[in-house]
Order: sequence, then structure tokens, then C-alpha cells
Amino acid sequence: MFLTMKYRLSPSRAKLRRLTELVDDQRLLYNAALEERIDCYRKTGKSLTYFDQTKALTECRRELPEMSGIPGQLQRGTLC
Repeated sequence: MFLTMKYRLSPSRAKLRRLTELVDDQRLLYNAALEERIDCYRKTGKSLTYFDQTKALTECRRELPEMSGIPGQLQRGTLC
């Protein structure tokens, strides 16, 4: 048996826009990480690990200021 809870969100328009942007950013990050793993496997026959991708994410966060606006822990969770 599973216990679930539902929460209704009633964000303002500005917060809803920010949440939508956050979800879109995370979707793009997930798809890019997946594409990177697939390309690496096709080219080398080896798969990238979570730790390899978190290192690359850290470098991207240093170089791209728009990526550092999202908490790193949230982004690392998307890579799992």
C-alpha cells in the first residue's frame, strides 16, 4: 500500500512563469545529458558515469552564468 499526498499549487503569474522556465531548463539538461551518454557509448563503447557528467556540469556552471541561476543540487539530481 502506498500513501500519497496531493498539494495544490496556486502560484502567481510570475512564479508560474519561473516554474515553467525551471522545468524547461531541467528538461533540456536531461536531454543533453542523455544525448551525451548515447554519443559516448556509440563512439567509444563505454558509458559515461554520473560522476563524469557532474564534473562536466560543474565546468558548465562556471562558464555559463544562466546555468548557475539554478541550484546545483537540483541539476545534479536531474542527471541521475
